[in-house]
Amino acid sequence: TIAPTLSNIKLPGHLSFAGIKLPQLLDSYTHLVTEAAIFPKVFITEKSWKPVVAGQLFFILGSPGIVSYLRDTGVDVFDDYIDHNHYDHELDWRKRLALLYEVIDDFMTKDLHAIHNATLQRRIENHNKFYQGAFDRQYKQTFDNIIKQYQ
Repeated sequence: TIAPTLSNIKLPGHLSFAGIKLPQLLDSYTHLVTEAAIFPKVFITEKSWKPVVAGQLFFILGSPGIVSYLRDTGVDVFDDYIDHNHYDHELDWRKRLALLYEVIDDFMTKDLHAIHNATLQRRIENHNKFYQGAFDRQYKQTFDNIIKQYQ
């Protein structure tokens, strides 16, 4: 049998989002997400979910705490390879961006191919959990809590 890899897994939406082919999500070791907003409340869009679905390691320029939110939701954010805590909780977006650059610069000095191979099963698990709805419960609960704040 062939071992599962992201290139031979054929799940719905694996190679496209809403019918748009995105090979760049499959041909890169990492993904730099630039969220639509960087203000203090966690704001997450499909942009942050794309690397999870595509089975990529990722960095996120977004609201403070966005990576922690994904981690708490159950997403493997690969803390053993990427120091998200170095930038994720900084409130000043300019400082957060500078800290993010430091983390990216450090990451780029590592053996990306070896990391890619070492994290394969974990990336597949993120992908599978997304399609199985494993992240939905926490995501829905957070959404419900935000709505309740404004009622």
